[in-house]
Amino acid sequence: MIASRCALPGQALLLVLISAFLPHLASAARPASAHRHTGHKSRTRRSQRPDRRPAGVLLAVRALESTNTSAPACLRKQQGHPSEIQCPEACPFLRAEPTEMCAFTCVAEGQCHADDPLASFANPETMRCEGCKAVACAQCKTSWKCAKCQEGFVLSRFDTCISPYRGIWWLAYAFILLVVFPVVYYIVMLPFRPVVNKAVLEKGMDFREVCKLLEPSTGLPYRLWRNLGDHYLAGIAVMLHFRWQQLVIAWSLSVCLTLLVISCFFKTRPAAIKHEPGSPKAFASCEHGIVQQEHEFVVMEKTYFFVVLAIYIISTVGSLAFAIFQRRCANRTEDEVISMGDYAVYATGFPIWEGTEKCEEEVRAFFQKSYPDLDIVGTSICWNLYDKKTREWVEEENRRDLWDLDCQLDAQSGDEARFTPCGELPAEGAKWKNARLECLDVIWGIRPGTTSEEKPEETPEEEIEAKLKLMKTTGAAFVVFGTERQCQEALRRARQSPLLFDEAHPIAIAETGVEPETVVWSGFGTSLLVFVLNLILGNIAIFACVIVLDIFFYAPYVVYIFMYSDVKGMVGGGLIQGTLLGLLITVCNQMIYLVIGVIAEKCGFKFMPAQRRFYVVQYTVAVFFNTCVDLWTVMLLAQGFSVQEVASKMQDPVHAMGDGGVLSPKAIAEHPAVQRSVYVQLLTYLFPGCLLIPFLLEPVVAGFVSYLLPTWLVRSRPEVDVQEAERRLAAPDFDLSRYGDILVNVMLCVLTLAFTYRDLYQVFAWLTVSLVIIYCWDHYRFLRCSNRAVFSSAATEITAQWLIAVPCGILAGVLVFHIWAASDNGFLEPMADLWNHTLKQILLDDLTRSYLRLARTTIVWYMLAAFAGHLLFHFAILFWLVPEYSGVHAEHDDTVPYATTAAVSPSTWFNANPVHTLRSKHIFKHDPPCIAYLVGKAYLQKPNPQIGQHYECLTTPKMLRANTSGGSV
Repeated sequence: MIASRCALPGQALLLVLISAFLPHLASAARPASAHRHTGHKSRTRRSQRPDRRPAGVLLAVRALESTNTSAPACLRKQQGHPSEIQCPEACPFLRAEPTEMCAFTCVAEGQCHADDPLASFANPETMRCEGCKAVACAQCKTSWKCAKCQEGFVLSRFDTCISPYRGIWWLAYAFILLVVFPVVYYIVMLPFRPVVNKAVLEKGMDFREVCKLLEPSTGLPYRLWRNLGDHYLAGIAVMLHFRWQQLVIAWSLSVCLTLLVISCFFKTRPAAIKHEPGSPKAFASCEHGIVQQEHEFVVMEKTYFFVVLAIYIISTVGSLAFAIFQRRCANRTEDEVISMGDYAVYATGFPIWEGTEKCEEEVRAFFQKSYPDLDIVGTSICWNLYDKKTREWVEEENRRDLWDLDCQLDAQSGDEARFTPCGELPAEGAKWKNARLECLDVIWGIRPGTTSEEKPEETPEEEIEAKLKLMKTTGAAFVVFGTERQCQEALRRARQSPLLFDEAHPIAIAETGVEPETVVWSGFGTSLLVFVLNLILGNIAIFACVIVLDIFFYAPYVVYIFMYSDVKGMVGGGLIQGTLLGLLITVCNQMIYLVIGVIAEKCGFKFMPAQRRFYVVQYTVAVFFNTCVDLWTVMLLAQGFSVQEVASKMQDPVHAMGDGGVLSPKAIAEHPAVQRSVYVQLLTYLFPGCLLIPFLLEPVVAGFVSYLLPTWLVRSRPEVDVQEAERRLAAPDFDLSRYGDILVNVMLCVLTLAFTYRDLYQVFAWLTVSLVIIYCWDHYRFLRCSNRAVFSSAATEITAQWLIAVPCGILAGVLVFHIWAASDNGFLEPMADLWNHTLKQILLDDLTRSYLRLARTTIVWYMLAAFAGHLLFHFAILFWLVPEYSGVHAEHDDTVPYATTAAVSPSTWFNANPVHTLRSKHIFKHDPPCIAYLVGKAYLQKPNPQIGQHYECLTTPKMLRANTSGGSV
């Protein structure tokens, strides 16, 4: 026995010596079709990869492997049929490797869960590492029964593990019931309250209807099937926004159909892909056809690489081409549509005047002297409204003037609803005193016997004049010309010969680019230094609020997930508990959006397009940040890791990403079953939680908060007057924050393209459904549920064009991942050889070259580099190339007089300025004065051509409401 054991190794050694002295024999024995794989990542599909070792060495090694049958095989990966693998006594259990298809390792009983905690049960019957289905079990009796529970749980008589603290949830349920039941009861009882304020309710509803977008010629709502992407209704930004949504829907549908067609070529999935690694069915699937399954998966890898490559190229080129198309459309439309913005220039550089001086006349006289052949309609001075008290006082005085005009109009028509004394309880409303839980109305600012906003007392005329004279200008003004051609001529002359005021103040003039309604007059007075400081502090405040709100609202959810992840065999906890805690995330997101809106208003923007752009960017970043945190939690624990296991792996992230663990990129790239597992977890996260439920709930919540709740309150509370009813019943403003929602959803769905999985089309099918629902709701919301507003600038759309580079960059990173995952059998080998040769030519040391090669230890860095590189490329094209091809303009009549346009436009550069309207009445004593413009109050405007006011509306809200009941146009 001893002689035989020594003889065979001696023969192997002899073969090694022969191969050393006969190198030509070794080279001749190498297959001619062998490929070099220098620098490629290590894959174990050796049945399809030729061995490159010299023939003599190869024979020697095979001799050693064939003869040394008693050598320990512990922790050695083997690929083959599991029933044919014999494990030694030191490691008798067979464990499926999560990083390779149909690869197994012989391990000891305690090593079953080393790389895959879901396969932690060492089954003594099958001698395989399988998943323990018993929740919170430390040692399983069978796959479904427990012999010993983990710490913190007790064993029940049914051989299951239960928590001794499970009663805490019942206390939480009781507490929630005590809090929620009164609220639900209060809401249910609201519609059953007696109607005691019907006249005021009708006034409020009249105002609500007038504030909506109506067809100018008939006063009726637009028909719902009107394509908002082709019709200019409320500014160029709305048209571009809906056209952008249409493009994203078309892109998502195209990707879905492409992936669906590709999936038809892989109708029968390899059996090893269908089951979780380590499950009994996964072992059974490897008993036959291993090579065929590997070949099928390799074909899928190569196919999906080219699919992702096509999606990446088409998406990038298409987004850039669409950016040019959108900008051309914006330029043509702005030329074709004549608006107030075409008649004015924005002039800066004037000295600071006090309110005692009639600066409007001085600025007008200066421009009339500078351009005597041009018609100057008037000037609108930008006043310093930085002080909060001054700003509120100006708003209050304008509101009081509008109230007085409304009262005069109602007195003429005999409508006494506006004069009903506040606090009186009509006789028919006596039952209201018995209404249940009316004390909760104080939440909405309504207290019994008082109004939430009493009509303020009138300020004496002398006091108003004194306050107006104390105000100061900001050195800026809007100068209005008689025609658009004259406005452009003034701009041309100013560029050729700059203006100088009083021989000491250089005046700069520029195009306004906005409409009067989109000027934030309260932003004037904020210096550049203060504005920049507000932006910095605003970003810090948003980041801090996101962190704080995540700690108080999102942290309980994360802690709950981690607590249940520490329970073996259970991921995510129960449905009811997870739903209740998941609602905290919704509350957190809504509060973050509210904070962003408040900070955007506080920064001191002078123009609404810039403020909206700031809001969209911050909104997108905040949503993406929260989504990444949520996605990180879901993906980190998708495979059932406990808190301790995650912590131990994250202590050495480089090793964690490069070892054979189930979380490593190698596992995701090379094991189709792991890809399927992660894909299922990601799809569960995306749908319906991210893609559907929030957008289905939004119309319900919006309808309740903005319509039903205020309607029930106004009609049941006699304290509410007409002014308060109008404020409460006004429809919410439309916004363009949908850019952020859609972009984040697209980014998440693009991440799934990293998987080589047949059912990827389902993700984009649900994305398409989500986008269609969003589009339909936004379409209806804009035409029926929002206040009329003007979106005159394409700035938000241009911002979205820059943001869309992010999902394209993610596609670039995904493409690099596919290159690495599919680099077998000579696939893309010339590119790899060229890269390796380049690394050698630049004389880098071996360690540096190892970090620059595309391998499992560097794949994440290469993906990040591809992402960053695409962003630089995309931004460069948008900055230099796109503007060069966007300068298309349309011919139009630029001689239309200002009076013609002002006759059909209720908002002008004069009545949109809150200080200008007060000075018109109290300083200049115009008759009639310039009346402040407010959405829904256009019927109060009175023409006075001497001060640039030509609009007159003879239709009252009551008449408009009667018209709207007849239909739509």
